[in-house]
Amino acid sequence: MIQKLAHIGPVLAVKFYKEWCFCAQGPFIEVYEFKTGSKVGRYQIFHRNKVHGISICRNSKRVLVYGSRSVSIITIDELLSGKNLLGYEKMTAEWIVSGEFSYNGDQVYLLTIYNKVIAVDPVTCDIVRTYLLEGERSILYSGSIKVLPTKVLVNAGTIMNGIVIWDLTTQKKLWNLKGHEGAIFYVVANNSGSLLASCSDDRSIKIWDLHTGELLSTGWGHTARIWNLEFFNEDKQLISVSEDCTCRVWDLLNNEIRQKEMYETHLTKNAWCVDVENNSLIAVTGGNDGRIKLTEIRKPSFTNDITVTLEDISKSCKEFEPKKNEIIKGFHLFSFGVVLITSEGNIIQHLTAQNKWVLIEHDERFFSFSITQGINNTVFFMNNKCILKSLTFSTEGCLLNTTEIKLSDLTQTINCISVRPYDENFSLVIESANPNDPLLLLKFKERTNELLEKVVLNKPANLLTSCAEIYGDYLLVGGRFSMVFAFNLLDTTCHSLFVKLPASDAVTSIKHIEDKGGNALFSMTNRDGAYFFVSFNFKMKTVKIVHTNKVNRGFLEGSFYDENDEFIVYGFKSNLFHIYNETQQYEIFSQPCGGAHRQWKLFQPKNDNSVLCFVKNSTLNIVTIPSYQFPKTLKNGSHGREIRDISFQPGNYDSNKNSLFITGSEDTTVKLASLNVETGDIINHWSLKTHVSGLQKCKFISDNIFITCSAREELFVWELEMNFSLPYVSLRQKLIPSTNIPDLRIMDFDVIFLEGTENDFIMVSVYSDSSIKLWHYIYDQNKFTKLAEGKYETCCLLGVAFVPFKRSLKLLISTTGGFLVTMDITKNIPFTLNDGKLPNKSYTKDICKELPHWSDRVRVHEAGIKSFELKLNPTAESFMVYTGGDDNAMAITEFSNKDDDTLDIKILCKDCYAASSTITSVNLLDNGNKLLSTSVDQIIRIRDISNNELRILDSQYTTVADTGSCDIRKLEDGRHMALIGGLGLSCWQAT
Repeated sequence: MIQKLAHIGPVLAVKFYKEWCFCAQGPFIEVYEFKTGSKVGRYQIFHRNKVHGISICRNSKRVLVYGSRSVSIITIDELLSGKNLLGYEKMTAEWIVSGEFSYNGDQVYLLTIYNKVIAVDPVTCDIVRTYLLEGERSILYSGSIKVLPTKVLVNAGTIMNGIVIWDLTTQKKLWNLKGHEGAIFYVVANNSGSLLASCSDDRSIKIWDLHTGELLSTGWGHTARIWNLEFFNEDKQLISVSEDCTCRVWDLLNNEIRQKEMYETHLTKNAWCVDVENNSLIAVTGGNDGRIKLTEIRKPSFTNDITVTLEDISKSCKEFEPKKNEIIKGFHLFSFGVVLITSEGNIIQHLTAQNKWVLIEHDERFFSFSITQGINNTVFFMNNKCILKSLTFSTEGCLLNTTEIKLSDLTQTINCISVRPYDENFSLVIESANPNDPLLLLKFKERTNELLEKVVLNKPANLLTSCAEIYGDYLLVGGRFSMVFAFNLLDTTCHSLFVKLPASDAVTSIKHIEDKGGNALFSMTNRDGAYFFVSFNFKMKTVKIVHTNKVNRGFLEGSFYDENDEFIVYGFKSNLFHIYNETQQYEIFSQPCGGAHRQWKLFQPKNDNSVLCFVKNSTLNIVTIPSYQFPKTLKNGSHGREIRDISFQPGNYDSNKNSLFITGSEDTTVKLASLNVETGDIINHWSLKTHVSGLQKCKFISDNIFITCSAREELFVWELEMNFSLPYVSLRQKLIPSTNIPDLRIMDFDVIFLEGTENDFIMVSVYSDSSIKLWHYIYDQNKFTKLAEGKYETCCLLGVAFVPFKRSLKLLISTTGGFLVTMDITKNIPFTLNDGKLPNKSYTKDICKELPHWSDRVRVHEAGIKSFELKLNPTAESFMVYTGGDDNAMAITEFSNKDDDTLDIKILCKDCYAASSTITSVNLLDNGNKLLSTSVDQIIRIRDISNNELRILDSQYTTVADTGSCDIRKLEDGRHMALIGGLGLSCWQAT
């Protein structure tokens, strides 16, 4: 009846072995070839328990897998064969903390929570012996076993008694190491058994001498609890992962621990595990977000990278002698090297192949002020007196020609922007500080620098240009205050297209993405951290913002799509320059450079590594951005916190092979992703970060509109754009809170569309203080109007739905008291119901009515009704309600409309023991004949409800903890796809 297709959840263990990487996710182990990123397979090891640890015997090629009280010992060949491995699962009497093979591989040691070690035969799984430390009664939070050629050390991390080190063979205590505060979260010995690393609730890492028991060093750096540690690189380094989602590398010099590198690896909360492949020096980490992240610790070195001052240049170039206070004013990087200009007008060239500096010329007209731009093998220098000078070089760096232009159309010059090649030539956009001067576009011939065309454009008022892009016969210019203008280059008298982006700072980049159906799509970034996708139809002279989002990473300076169609942004956060994969939400590169308020340029050649150049402390730095040898991720995860709601797009996406859906999470983000209905694979598209509190509900109300709500009275209307290669999402409208400091949570909402309109609707929202509000949304005006409001009582309202009858419109509300409540709102809306539908009409918009008292109610549950599904029977003027509650019960309730528009209510069926914990969601399927439910006990159940009974047809265990949300989509072939969310996300197929 129901079958699991895929699962994303916390990754609790990772292990490298030869060319493979073994990763534990739920009761499964996923195996990847880490050099290529290809997935070998996914294998279920345990029936229910999650895998917490993996150990591999190098001698016998056996794999020890353990988690909770489950343990399995199998060969690698058996694991990769794909056969059923559940028969190998054995159970212990105590929780297993750690496990290792003996030195010769003939035994397996299992450390339990009671500080016992069970020795097991790896072939028969018989217990050979039990070791324990007499007189020691500490409960372990963590621990590890270090197998050495001559002895076995047990490193026990206790909850209240520090770290207990004991010898397995003699069963004697060696040391009781105290110095941490709180529970010991992880403890591990180095390969030689001479040092011990530990971490605890105090967020520190301590290094201990195992020969003397002495504390050698304490390392600080993580901002939250540390979960895992590993020695690597011949014990000269240590790696750690933490609740702060970072992976940090530490150097061990003379037994002193010092942080060397920090990598952002996971989302929101908890990186759980780490392992290092010592040959390649690559780390793999697993986190709460389900991501399996590879991090290359060994950084490649590049001979082209330089750090140089003007004083350094003068030592190499005898013709150049810097004056006092002379600084670098501009630079441009070419394949042959770099060309720069100083504040004294000295133009200097560096030839990389010969590693020498050459003074090209001195031009005092460029004293103090100059702007440098370059394109292809030409560099431009412009001063504030309308002089534009260009130098063209050969590919080897030889100066071919020099040209000079007097910009007579301008009274002074302040800005010069280069635009990428146009018709195999290139262009410059030049601006004056005089608001009465025009805007100039100069088109040059490639290689010769011959001026082909000069276009004089009327400059709009208040425009101060910051970026530009040429598209066909149009010039797009971005400026301060998030203004973007599009000029027609063929008709300069034609009024330009204009768009004001919903941001406040300067537009920093404009980049053409694609054309489709007469629309041209451009990506734009903003200095306040926002980015946008804007569609221009130049023929129809229309502009539409199709995507809006913001990154929490400081300033944005640019963006692009990579070869995998993943959206990459770059900019500055504090003193760091960073490149960030916005699609998959991880950092690609970061470089300390002092921040955005300095000279810098990012060069992105087509067939070579990108290069970052910046000036810091009067020093020119050229840093090559490495192209990594290994994939950045083996698996892309989902949210870093619990998923609170899921909603499928009603229509088809990508020819029915993929279904779009949204998820709302406790981490305050809304993700738009697509599900492959054949494999269950999930592809992330966007992570929307507009909410500032944890999500409560998210729903598609049509193919192109969805609504999300959360605490702080946040309710947002989003619009989906499906006319391009990828789906895009824009925030269309926000519901205005009732106070300046909102403290209420919008618990649920529902809409009913108005006939005669495409996207106008009536919406009801219910709140945590028992408030109920009715709204009218007009799509063309993009406006909410409040129609009515009122209160039920004082309890929190959990759910709401419209119930349209032929002559009346009712609300159905679920409460924390276990009641289903109805309210007749027919007279409270300015629309007349016609056969169960609401035709649109005009009305006086300044009247907000008070909602009536509730009409009918029935107590169906003993506690809150967490979820309900409604099935309307319009011909019989009745509806059925299927509920699941906090009291672990499920019920079927019938509501029938009587002649006086009151309701007759009957509880047809109730199962008080429907689950062993709270039922969190119920969903109808099979044309309303079956009901799928999820509950906190992690059991998915399908019931037959065709005869108004709750008869279980199938039940399956899900590894998604804190199971809380579900949505179902029926496919054209009759199958149902179910997505179940909580602390993770799983895909199921129901029939």
